[in-house]
Amino acid sequence: MSVDILETFESNGATSINLLCVLKGGFKFASDLGEKIQSSAVTRGSNISIFMDFIVSSTYEVSSMKYLVSERCCGT
Repeated sequence: MSVDILETFESNGATSINLLCVLKGGFKFASDLGEKIQSSAVTRGSNISIFMDFIVSSTYEVSSMKYLVSERCCGT
């Protein structure tokens, strides 16, 4: 997956990849994916920068339906 992502961004002339991680459950996946993309970029001699931002979402439940209440950005 990381190689496919890297190739797609390279073919479109991108100079950076911005990953958006939804906390809390997505951290391990996003971290591993970012590391694999970076490793693939170094191996290929690619000059693409990898950035990661984080977002927290909250939900509440009414009549078995979930609604998004708030989002806040936690990254830099």
